Amino acid sequence: MDAKEMESLLHWAIEHSDPDKLREQAEVARRDEAVKDFVERKKRVQELSDIVSQQPSEAQLMMDNIAVLTDAGSSAADKGQALGNLQVLVEPIDNANDLKVLGGLPPLVDLLQQQQQPELQEGAAYVLGTAASNNAKLVEALLQQHPGAMQQLLQIAASKHEGAANKAMYALGSIVRSPVALARSQFYAQAGLGQLQALLGQAAGAPLRVKAKAINLIADLIEMTANGDDESLETWDEKVMSQCAAAALDMLGQAEELDGKEKALAAMRLLLLRRGAAGRAALEDEGAEAVLREALTELDLLVDGLGGYGDGEGGEGQAGGQQQQQQQQQEEGEEQEASDKDRRMYATYVAHLCADVLHHLSIQHAEL
Repeated sequence: MDAKEMESLLHWAIEHSDPDKLREQAEVARRDEAVKDFVERKKRVQELSDIVSQQPSEAQLMMDNIAVLTDAGSSAADKGQALGNLQVLVEPIDNANDLKVLGGLPPLVDLLQQQQQPELQEGAAYVLGTAASNNAKLVEALLQQHPGAMQQLLQIAASKHEGAANKAMYALGSIVRSPVALARSQFYAQAGLGQLQALLGQAAGAPLRVKAKAINLIADLIEMTANGDDESLETWDEKVMSQCAAAALDMLGQAEELDGKEKALAAMRLLLLRRGAAGRAALEDEGAEAVLREALTELDLLVDGLGGYGDGEGGEGQAGGQQQQQQQQQEEGEEQEASDKDRRMYATYVAHLCADVLHHLSIQHAEL
């Protein structure tokens, strides 16, 4: 077909076409396409909805994991996995409160008694500590329904299994620091301070991180009581003060890291400043002055070894000597200089804190 015939055919098509009909056909085609697209989208939304509806809720996941703990046929590995899952699930406070409603507290407390399975004790304590953190409602329910849980956690904290002891101290901290007065009442009734002091003793051999948590908890209890925040005990009696003083002094003498010494000194400072004569008497009865002087001598030697109490010239001079060594050691030397300077500053602070505690002890003794 030549060009003339094509042009003739085009003219014929235009003459015999109906514009309104063409527009109608085009509109129908667009509607059909829109309907098809809508159907496809609806199908995809339904598929996604089906997938989401098939996923278990967090409450259901908690129930499933609690069921593993209560099933006599569950292996230790299965229970350990369930505890790990629960620990994550109870981080939101609403889920933590559901732990009681869903019957999760009894199996967790039961696992605290499994002395032959310290890994399960560790997992159970971790779940309870996480659930109890900043959650007075859960703490009150735990202690009212399971008054023996406090003593069980104290026993685990003194155990030889480092992981279980550490998580038990974490749980104790979450519970005892809560605003629930019953928490401190049960803690003191179980001679909690005495047990922590024994944990800090030479014979216990507890890991430093466990000891650090213990002394930190003791210091917080002193501050809570001194500030009037603790409604469970208006004043600590002589026995409690003695236990606290002994615990702090043990920690000061045994802590290998500065962080542990700082916590011990902070606890003693609180005893002196917030508990007055009773705090001083408790420290003196435990031989605090001799321990503090020995600690201050050790801290002085440490600071001297790191460059002294000056403005840092010693540390900078050491760095200058390092820069004269091999070129490839320059960067390592600069990093070491910064690390030594930070440690010297921290050691200086702890030494000043020790001197301050000794000073306050001496002043109060002189005032008598």
